[in-house]
Amino acid sequence: MRTPRPQLKPAEVVPYLLNELSRGPELWHQRSYLTRVIQLDRDRGITDEGILPLAHFIDTGGPDAVAVALESNGQGDPYPAVYLRKAGVVSEHLLAPHPLLDFSGTDYERQLGEILDPVLSPSASPA
Repeated sequence: MRTPRPQLKPAEVVPYLLNELSRGPELWHQRSYLTRVIQLDRDRGITDEGILPLAHFIDTGGPDAVAVALESNGQGDPYPAVYLRKAGVVSEHLLAPHPLLDFSGTDYERQLGEILDPVLSPSASPA
């Protein structure tokens, strides 16, 4: 039996993920390891799958989904990493760091929106 998961509307996905990157304690304390995962399943809609290890998201496969994590390279401020799984292929997209770790600005909304457009646009939307 599948545990019920919170549902999101397409317009809620980008702000929700940016808020998690800016304020999610799991992502802040387990950088490059834990991710917030949103599944984009045509049958079930858009669901918040919770916090999962990045390796699990990449290795397991499944329906279209997005995972976000905070990463760092030891040479500057942490930056958001977006992992988009579409048609079984995972692509990585890195966003710019922010000195105050506030990823809720319009530049971040635009960038993340462009990354997720292939899976959230009306023609691709599962909901």
